[in-house]
Amino acid sequence: MKWRGAESVGAPLLERDEVVLRGQDVRTRTAYSAPLTVEVEAQLEKREGDAGFFACMFVPTGQSTNAEPKESMAVMLQYSHAGDSVVGMLRSAKLQHDETIFSQRFAHPAGQPYRLSIGVTKAGLRIKLGGQLYEVPAAKVPYNKFHIVLSALPPADRWHVRDFVVR
Repeated sequence: MKWRGAESVGAPLLERDEVVLRGQDVRTRTAYSAPLTVEVEAQLEKREGDAGFFACMFVPTGQSTNAEPKESMAVMLQYSHAGDSVVGMLRSAKLQHDETIFSQRFAHPAGQPYRLSIGVTKAGLRIKLGGQLYEVPAAKVPYNKFHIVLSALPPADRWHVRDFVVR
């Protein structure tokens, strides 16, 4: 995996059998196409900011590896200052506003692992978080070839990422 991030943040940390994200991205070297399933476990140590997220993004090939993607689809696990947790799907495209395609609240405290599975098919996404399955036919990854990017913000948050698998 390659990484992108501010030099002041530094590269992701490798600790034991995990990667620790601290405000920067890691990206697969391999380009993928649907259908596939991404599985990952992510754990936020504690909430350091008023709001933050962990995201699994699908970024079309050909984009710069050292800049914010101009276009992407992302499944995000977000938290807010109010204590809410949300799983959602966001589409970003250059020169357009971000579009939320799917959003669902869920209860999950910091310090506990999130087990996330994302099934990418031509018919839409199947997002499984813990034991809950979300079928999102409106969320389609429209790219023939894409990289998978894992991202987390704010930099003060430490997201421990384990068991990343693409099937």
